[in-house]
Amino acid sequence: PSAGANATRDTARRDRVITDAAERSRRYTPAAMDEAREELSAAIVLRPDDAALIATRASVLAAWSEMSTQQAADLDAQSSLPGADAPRLQASADLARREGSMRKERARTDLRAAEAAIETVAPTERALVEARLADVARVVGAPTLANHLEAARRGAPTNESSLYLALATLTDDPMSAAAGLRAAIGADPQNQRARVALARLLQRQGDVRGAQELLAEALRAEPEHDALLGVDWLSEAVFVRLDAGAETARLVGALDDGRFGVAVVCWMLGLGLITSGVRRRRWDTRCARLGGLVAQWHPR
Repeated sequence: PSAGANATRDTARRDRVITDAAERSRRYTPAAMDEAREELSAAIVLRPDDAALIATRASVLAAWSEMSTQQAADLDAQSSLPGADAPRLQASADLARREGSMRKERARTDLRAAEAAIETVAPTERALVEARLADVARVVGAPTLANHLEAARRGAPTNESSLYLALATLTDDPMSAAAGLRAAIGADPQNQRARVALARLLQRQGDVRGAQELLAEALRAEPEHDALLGVDWLSEAVFVRLDAGAETARLVGALDDGRFGVAVVCWMLGLGLITSGVRRRRWDTRCARLGGLVAQWHPR
């Protein structure tokens, strides 16, 4: 009985580590990711062949890798803006890119280890483990994505498995992914990974306003959340474009290459007036900076 009780307690601790790590991953912050990785690594030392533990760590590392890669892309975009501290931003982007690449390789290693031990997973856990591995396969570009998706869909869906299935299909089935991510946010409004993924998907589809509305509530609760701020900046970013030979300057979306509509901005060059109903302080700061650029580049 004593051995059985110890085994039960050990299993309960292991399950709690997985649950806590998944919750931290949904917070989508570097500190939460690091805490999850450390706890999972300590548990894996004691249970080195536990595919569910390894798959959960792979999922955390994949999410962290994706976050770092997105941050690098955002910093690259910011460095190209007029007046930006390009060397500093590029250095930060390069660091984020290296960290993202490193975490991707670690996630790939864990993916292979979990796949090698997948048959040891309990039937009750199998669908969730397969869903996690499907998302990892998407992030690292593994050829086993379709296999994990098929295996995950054989089980009864849960909020957790549905989240990873939505993330795993972001590239191949964006409509289904969007519906799944909305459901995940509805089930857990603090699921910032789903919120960021959906906001970026909406941006790629040209729905910048929808992305902003999705982020607004979360930013009121967590105004310093790096990943939320990164995608929020991307949807609001503006820069000055001077038309060759023209007498005026105008503001356009930072990614205005046909994929996104022109940022909704009212600019009056003579008055230096910019209006917005949201995040007034950020708009005021941006207005002052852009006003200086216009005066410098396009003197009357």
